[in-house]
Amino acid sequence: MSSPKSGAFHLVLILLAFFFWGITPLYFKWLDHISAVELVVHRIIWSSVVLWGLLYFSGLWREFLNLWKDKQARNRLLITSVMISANWLVFVYAVLSGQTVEASLGYYINPLVSIALGGLFLGERLTKVQVIAVTMASAGVIAEVWTVGNLSWIACSLAISFALYGLSRKKLTVHPMIALAVETSWMVPVAVIALFIGTSTGNFVFFNDVSEFSLPLMLAGVVTVVPLLLYVSGLPGVTLITAGFAQYIAPSMVFILALTWFGEEVPSQRFYTFGLIWLALFVITLEGMVKMKAARK
Repeated sequence: MSSPKSGAFHLVLILLAFFFWGITPLYFKWLDHISAVELVVHRIIWSSVVLWGLLYFSGLWREFLNLWKDKQARNRLLITSVMISANWLVFVYAVLSGQTVEASLGYYINPLVSIALGGLFLGERLTKVQVIAVTMASAGVIAEVWTVGNLSWIACSLAISFALYGLSRKKLTVHPMIALAVETSWMVPVAVIALFIGTSTGNFVFFNDVSEFSLPLMLAGVVTVVPLLLYVSGLPGVTLITAGFAQYIAPSMVFILALTWFGEEVPSQRFYTFGLIWLALFVITLEGMVKMKAARK
């Protein structure tokens, strides 16, 4: 059983992960002259390179190689690899196509899916205050569906894919960095083939100019690995419910960027949806502050 100090440390890692995810649209908007597919291809390739280097210099390389002999863990990480790759592709497409607000909505809905999965598969239970918060957030989502008639495919796919990813990783007892390296490594052959085809057909730009394309695309490895490594490192020390509520940090930052920096239009009913979700976040944050104060006493 983890100590309160250990739990706090893991929570900090989770919070930092969502902070970094909240500002990643700035990176992809910087490269909006490059296709979403090529960006994801380079996320996979350079994330793997970064992780392989980290494993080698941290002495975990042998464990990484040994994990490939574990059929059950290897196959599970193949599934999570597909989930996170699909999530990356949809998110990058949303940013590049001027639909960052839809991506923000998807990550607002995701905690509700995570909370439901935590209750169904992990036996996690909500407190009374959390029930109220979930009800508020759910009302916001229902209001969106009622007004618009449906939820965008971008919002739905982002919410579901990342919630399932979190559930699968939560139940996996493998060193976070090793597991993450296996996930990206699974997709490397596909990414390399895509890079070869895209380059030969002239649709990819990586080799066209070092300063304009190559170096910025190589940064995708760091941009991808840092928050994801923080997330999977912090996840074992917190409940899926806690991680779910902490996730509201990222979509709030994404929403603000879309509204101010990117100049995207926001449908009027969306403010009712976000307003209820923000109120739910305030309630759950207030509960957490009260509990922390009581623990100190």
